[in-house]
Amino acid sequence: MRPHQSIFRKLHLATMPLLLALAVTSCEKPDPVEQATPPVDAFPEITDPAVDALTQQAWSISAELLDESLASTQTFNTAIASLLTSPSEETLKAARSAWVTAHNAFQKTIILLMLADTNPGLFGRLADLQFAIDAHPIQPGFIDYFSVYTHSGIVNDIAMPLTADALRQQHGLTDNADVSLGFHALEYLLWGEKGDRPHSDFEATEELTQAQRTAGLRIIDLPNNRRRTLAQLLTNLLEDDLVALRQQWGNLKSHYLSITPTGRVQLWRSATHSWVISTIKQFDAYSAYINNPPEGDEPAPWHSPFADNLNTHSVQANAQALSAQLETLNTILLNTDQGLGRWTLPEEQRDSVITSLATLKTNVEQQEGNWPGGLTESSEEPLGMLLDVLSDEAWQSVGQSEPDIDLP
Repeated sequence: MRPHQSIFRKLHLATMPLLLALAVTSCEKPDPVEQATPPVDAFPEITDPAVDALTQQAWSISAELLDESLASTQTFNTAIASLLTSPSEETLKAARSAWVTAHNAFQKTIILLMLADTNPGLFGRLADLQFAIDAHPIQPGFIDYFSVYTHSGIVNDIAMPLTADALRQQHGLTDNADVSLGFHALEYLLWGEKGDRPHSDFEATEELTQAQRTAGLRIIDLPNNRRRTLAQLLTNLLEDDLVALRQQWGNLKSHYLSITPTGRVQLWRSATHSWVISTIKQFDAYSAYINNPPEGDEPAPWHSPFADNLNTHSVQANAQALSAQLETLNTILLNTDQGLGRWTLPEEQRDSVITSLATLKTNVEQQEGNWPGGLTESSEEPLGMLLDVLSDEAWQSVGQSEPDIDLP
């Protein structure tokens, strides 16, 4: 048996409290925090003079990723406006494609947002915004018609006003799966239950039937018209929340820089650890679902179960999302030249860990047409290796050398 072959089974016992708290498959509403608490440098001080510049660079790269996410979402907003102006197969396909691009761009920021797990007092607001932007899994019937429930969801509930305040109040009101904001509410509006929502669902209805008049309905109450209003409102709110996230990141910079360079490395190391645990749980959920499929209409635990169904358009949001996260992991945290890899990975294990994770990224990209395919097994070894090198024991041996490099 390979050293990490049973990593999922071991984690059930060894890290169950952490597994319950952290999950890529469930962006849950964070608990409130009362005050900011700076991290304690409980590990050996890093003496490498490059650490200060490169931990500042990690923050700047993160800001650039947030800028890219916002720009992609603004493009998505334009695509939604085009769909609503001229509903057609072409404009619906373009809006879906823009959703995938914007969603992937946001996934590159997920490891940054894991800082909220490492220090909720300082970074807790990031978790609040992440829940508004990327909450999942969702209860699809909370948004629109689903299965035999043809009149369910916010779209069909004319008692609920379609306003920003109302949607924010409804978001996660009684359960984290009651999602009324963010990428995945929009995902369900665009794809529907089976990934084949027709463009006619976005056509404006301009006349009432006699039965509708008798029932006292107004034009704005009709499902298509409410769906159109909801799609535009959700996209505007998504853009607003990404603007707020970028502003919050900028506001936190002075606090981040007030932490010692060693403390900053420890923050990123802990964020990576949280991400690894979350991703392992994600694949654990995949394995359980594949081996023991639930009965009834329970959706698969994939990150994007609705967009993922549109195989004919190669929209494989799940594989692409994980690939985007692995790209950021390598850029900021594993790269030993311009990243923090020399301090987050023990020297004797760096090459094997980096090579193993690069192979995983390749496997993810090759599996896009068959998600999740064989990834549940092939992900065990690289993620298990990374989990091992992020342990406290491994940290004691990291960062004490002073390699001779040119600072950026």
